[in-house]
Amino acid sequence: MIKRVMAGLIIASFLAFCGYGFAQAAPKTQAQDWKGAAATKAHKDLSSRSWTIYVWPADAKGASARETDILTFANGKVTSRNLSTQGYPESNYGLYVGDDGSITWETMQARELKEVDLVFLRGQLFSDGTIKGSMTMQPQRGAKRVYLYSTQLPGTTGTSATSSKKSR
Repeated sequence: MIKRVMAGLIIASFLAFCGYGFAQAAPKTQAQDWKGAAATKAHKDLSSRSWTIYVWPADAKGASARETDILTFANGKVTSRNLSTQGYPESNYGLYVGDDGSITWETMQARELKEVDLVFLRGQLFSDGTIKGSMTMQPQRGAKRVYLYSTQLPGTTGTSATSSKKSR
């Protein structure tokens, strides 16, 4: 009996030493560490305020067809003020950190009236505190519409909506 227990302990020790048998969490790589830290910072940056964005049809020149909207990120969800008035609820968003450090978020919102209409939002958070992206509206009836948006006024450079408000 003692020989069996000893043999079992020796085999278990050997397997553990070789990496077999006992489940251990794999150590994080440096890439996973910095991507995780970047994602945490991006979630914090996004939820730190409401984002005034300027929206225009992708096939039009920005300033003449521009609308203003507000995006709010909280508790892993995003809300568009304009879309919510049209019946689209807040939705979860996914956040992705690229190998180059780029921060991209995306979501899909659905509203159900007589049929389900979808909106796909995608944006990129830049290191200078701006967001740029696209909004694709896909109604069940009618043509798909694509819009672009930015926290910078179309036709301006280097001035975000937020920083221009603070400087006034």
